[in-house]
Amino acid sequence: MKSLLHTGASLLLKVGYEDGTNKTIGYARNLSYTVTNGQKMTYVVDSPVAAEIAQGAGPMMVKGSLTVFLPKGNTPESLGLVSYRVDADGSYLSILSKYISFQVFDRATLNVIMALEYCKVSNYTVTVQARGIAEVNLQFDGQLATPGLTF
Repeated sequence: MKSLLHTGASLLLKVGYEDGTNKTIGYARNLSYTVTNGQKMTYVVDSPVAAEIAQGAGPMMVKGSLTVFLPKGNTPESLGLVSYRVDADGSYLSILSKYISFQVFDRATLNVIMALEYCKVSNYTVTVQARGIAEVNLQFDGQLATPGLTF
């Protein structure tokens, strides 16, 4: 009998870029994200209880982390996961980073599980352990989390 639960081994990661292209990266693990819905508590004078929780009055964002297994012959830069731009004299330009979207699919059905859109990687760590798999841990900030059809 097939399991009705999504597991890390059954998920596939694609990355979407600003120019509209998508690239299947492969497998990832440790996806964790927090969504802030843009709510703000409004108080009135002499009351410890909020008068209202206003939707849309505060910032709306997504913050998270993701560990991606690096395929042979690739780097985080060559996969387009992190920005790598240089100007004419060879200086690194981090201000030219572009938005990316993370899309998580079920391997068997190819249904979209969820998407994190308009993200930028704030920092990343590459790890290569002895007898282990090369991987990169991405910390990202984004604007939108979109659930897929299979949640």
